[in-house]
Amino acid sequence: METSISSNRKKTTTTALYKQFVLLFLIFNIGMNAQTLMDETPDYSWADGTHSKNNYELYQGVRFNDSYRIINKKHRYLDRFDFFEGGLLFKGDYYNHLQLKFDLHEQQLLVLHPDSDGITTIAIDMNNIDAFRVGDRKFEKKQLLEQSLFLQYLGQYNGIEIWEQHSKKIGYRQNSKITYYEFIPKNSFWVYNGTQWRNLKKKLDLKPFFITEINLLKEAEIKWRDLIKTDGETYLLNCLNLLNQNR
Repeated sequence: METSISSNRKKTTTTALYKQFVLLFLIFNIGMNAQTLMDETPDYSWADGTHSKNNYELYQGVRFNDSYRIINKKHRYLDRFDFFEGGLLFKGDYYNHLQLKFDLHEQQLLVLHPDSDGITTIAIDMNNIDAFRVGDRKFEKKQLLEQSLFLQYLGQYNGIEIWEQHSKKIGYRQNSKITYYEFIPKNSFWVYNGTQWRNLKKKLDLKPFFITEINLLKEAEIKWRDLIKTDGETYLLNCLNLLNQNR
C-alpha cells in the first residue's frame, strides 16, 4: 500500500511540475508571438482524467438565456447563430474540442454544456480567460482603452501587428405585427507597434505605419477601394498578404 501511495504522489507531483513549467514558458512567449498562443498551448484535458469533463470549472458559470427576439440573420453572435468547435485558455489550462460561440453584444463567450439536452448554454467567467478560438478565429485578452478587451489577431508585418475588435450594437425594430431586435456589426481595427495601440479609423490607412511601403499601399487602396467600406477585415488581410509577399 505504501508503494502504491508513493507512486501516485510521484505521478501527481510530476504532472503538476510539468504544467507549471509549460505555463511559465507560455507566459514568457505571449508577447513575443501572439499568433501562436492558441496554436502552441498544450491541451490539458488529459490532466483531469480522474474527473468527468462535465466538472470542468468553466462549466460552473451562469446559465445563459437569449431573451432577444430576432426574425432574420442579424443576430448577436460572431459569424453565425450556431456553435463552433473551439478551445480556450482558462486559468492557464487549455481546453479543446468545445462547442463555443461569442456574443458580440455582451462580449461574452458561451459554451454548450456537454451533458445537456443540446440547449444548456453556460456564460463563462471572462475574467478567467486569456485566449480562445472560435472556429478559425483566434482571440486574446488585451489591455486597451483602460479595460480588458478580446481582440482577434489578423497578422503582422515587420513586427507591427494588426488586430480586430468585434462588436455589435443592438437596434429595436417594429412592424405592423411584431417587435424584434437586430444586431449591427460595429468592428474596429487596431495597430500595435510593441509599445502603443493606435486605432485605424474608418479609412483603414496603413501608410503612416509602413512609411517605406507607401506606394504599395496606395495601389492597395485603389485596388480594394470597395472593401475599405464594406469588409475591413478582408481589406487588411489582403494588405498584409501583399506586404509580406513583396518583402
